[in-house]
Amino acid sequence: ELFGLVIITTWMSLCRSSAKSPLGGIHLTAAILVALFPFVSWLYIYMNKEMRESWPEHCKTVI
Repeated sequence: ELFGLVIITTWMSLCRSSAKSPLGGIHLTAAILVALFPFVSWLYIYMNKEMRESWPEHCKTVI
């Protein structure tokens, strides 16, 4: 949950600064990448069954 809050705070900061800066496109791109990172990470973990097999049982049943 803390990491999600950090991602949201970073994303909001980048979006806010992109409106004020001439390099706004770069900041907006960075904000989009920060926002997509959790979804890409989840997809990688979901698709990589070998990595999930090595997890302890309590980690497999959390979600």
